[in-house]
Amino acid sequence: MSVSSKELRSNVMGIIALIPAYNEELTIGSIVLKTKSYVDKVIVVDDGSTDRTSEIAEKAGAEVIRIEKNIGKANAIRLGFEKIREEGWGVVVLLDADGQHDPDEIPNLVLPVLENRADVVVGSRFLNGNLNVPRYRILGQKILNLLTNAGAKSKFSDTQSGYRVLNYKALERLDLTVTAGYNLESDMLLHLGSNGVRITELPISVRYDVPKRHKSNPFVHGFSVAANLLNQLSFRNPIFLFSLPGVVFLVIAAGFWVWALGTYSSSDSLPFGPTMAAGILSIIGSLSFVTGLILNTLVQILKRAKEF
Repeated sequence: MSVSSKELRSNVMGIIALIPAYNEELTIGSIVLKTKSYVDKVIVVDDGSTDRTSEIAEKAGAEVIRIEKNIGKANAIRLGFEKIREEGWGVVVLLDADGQHDPDEIPNLVLPVLENRADVVVGSRFLNGNLNVPRYRILGQKILNLLTNAGAKSKFSDTQSGYRVLNYKALERLDLTVTAGYNLESDMLLHLGSNGVRITELPISVRYDVPKRHKSNPFVHGFSVAANLLNQLSFRNPIFLFSLPGVVFLVIAAGFWVWALGTYSSSDSLPFGPTMAAGILSIIGSLSFVTGLILNTLVQILKRAKEF
């Protein structure tokens, strides 16, 4: 079901768009103008741009929060969220300034929130079988999806999408201190998913033929996000991160032990390679398994302590 801009504006008030921007003078004007057709207000957080991003955004009709020094996308969004909380907006649309996200899809993304079917809507690039996503991104996305879903105990198809809609309930429950660097997308799902917030996905289209003068290296970005997710997984789901791999190592070790002992029974000598592999894998597997159990116990104790 689609909703026209006229229906959206006439039936619902209190929709605001938040657009973080860094050196986006080539695209920010058109993005603001198109977004204004579907929302009541547009806020652009200029994260220390050295070009005319702020000037163009203001001329296009956006309110600009100007940051003198670049502090990163997550921190820029956090400042925007803080202002939106203070002003009491009911629905927030979060999208990028570089033209990858199509503002014309705002009505469809907002609809589940307006109809109280969801508190957060994530625009997914993969639900509609999007073939425009570069192959090198797909592999990285699958890895980050696996790690994020393990921590959030969910099955999202696009955990790294920056095109999202949140209602006031979700924004109020979001801990704005948990995000850092470029890990906002995963952190948001991890935090909100464990706080009773209803999250759903809808398909979106994405453009990749946009200016990339200042974009971070996707591989460096991916490693950074993965490292952050592994750190969070160690506290949120230690059984998955430590104990399950430990079991895998122990099973492989058992195979090497069978090989080594089988050779010993027929030749009265232990083969060096299989025996060494069996011993090392047994130690690693045992340590990993026990570490997961200990951390899981500590996590449960901390959760119970917070309840009192």
